[in-house]
Amino acid sequence: MTATRHVRVLVTLGSPVLPRSGWAQGLSGAVDRATHLPKAASRLPRAWSEQGSLRVPATSVHSRSDGIVTSSLCRYGAGPRREDVEVRGSHLGLGHNPAVLWLLADRLAQPEASWAPFRPPRRLRALFPR
Repeated sequence: MTATRHVRVLVTLGSPVLPRSGWAQGLSGAVDRATHLPKAASRLPRAWSEQGSLRVPATSVHSRSDGIVTSSLCRYGAGPRREDVEVRGSHLGLGHNPAVLWLLADRLAQPEASWAPFRPPRRLRALFPR
């Protein structure tokens, strides 16, 4: 049984999703050391070591005003069942940002066998720049 049988959608919040530079690798190592994680944590797979394409729909949520992770590192770019959604807010605020919570509810409410790009309702469009 593969892990993808247990995952039906991927949503990342302010996370670098592409291995565009060694910056993410260096930061990940620094965080591992600074947080005093168990040694086993350093053996966990990292995004830049993954090979092949994602086998589930993926949504990357990012913000130009993140303040920690550059928005351009958080974008998948065009592709089938891939989307990048920009919100307003800070990196640390993504977990309780009303726009992000709306988006998460929308993504999780999609039927398992189907996927459609996120379209904010008219009354909430101001929360999603573009």
